[in-house]
Parts: sequence; C-alpha cells; structure tokens
Amino acid sequence: MVAVGEDGEPMRTGYRTSEGDRPEQVQVRWVGPRGSGARYQEQEQLQRCQAVLRNWGFEAVEVRGPGGRRYLEVEAARRAPL
Repeated sequence: MVAVGEDGEPMRTGYRTSEGDRPEQVQVRWVGPRGSGARYQEQEQLQRCQAVLRNWGFEAVEVRGPGGRRYLEVEAARRAPL
C-alpha cells in the first residue's frame, strides 16, 4: 500500500488497490508523488505484480484507463466444475 498525504496524493511510489467495477474484483495501480516518474515505471511494475498474482492463482488483466494509464483488474481464478 502507498502512504497518502492529507490531500489524498501519494507520498511515495507503490501499488494502490481499490474496488473493481464488478463484485469480487480489485484494481491495482502503480502510483507515486507528482514528479516521481511513476507513470514511466507503471508498465514494468504492473507486469511484475501480474506475474506474482497469476502464480498465486489469480486472474490479472492489464487495462488502459483514462489518459492511457495502465492498471490491473484482478479476480480469483475461476475453477472448472468437477
């Protein structure tokens, strides 16, 4: 998680999670303070996070949101019926 200031802006670079658009979905973003260069790191950092989440059994899909910013949509992997 990322520490945020009183204004809600990130104080350091890191992952931020929030509720997704659907039940049981989470969004993961790579954020940082203004001028930190976090935007230029986001593709690499989200790919690293995506690999870890997939190894743990989650479905993680990279999405481009407003302004071209990337984030992950994450859900528990669906199991095939027995």
